[in-house]
Amino acid sequence: MNKTNYLKLFFTIFFSVTLAVLASGTIFKYWFAHEASMLVQQATKSIEAAEEEINFKKLIQHHIAEQKRIRLLSVENAKKEEQKRGEMAERVREVRTDQTQQENCLFWEEKYSKTQGSYEKQMMSDACE
Repeated sequence: MNKTNYLKLFFTIFFSVTLAVLASGTIFKYWFAHEASMLVQQATKSIEAAEEEINFKKLIQHHIAEQKRIRLLSVENAKKEEQKRGEMAERVREVRTDQTQQENCLFWEEKYSKTQGSYEKQMMSDACE
């Protein structure tokens, strides 16, 4: 008869099962670590994409604010230029008025010096005031 050594069979089965459990545990551990690293990479990419989008929005807002500031400055500059033009036109009018008054005064002085009339004297005094 065939004698079966149950103790050897027990240890063989026990070590086989233990080795299978250890091997599957190690495989699961490495698989879990790989999945965790993939999740970390995906989370990092998502965070970077969100940061880029936030930075892009900030850049757009800054650009819009800068455009508004430039428009305001150009409006202010246009107002200043218009005011300067108005002041220059007023100065030109004043100078022309003064010149005209001087020319009239000189004209009536010459007329009065030639004729010595009362009308010319009255006009000269009115023009030279």
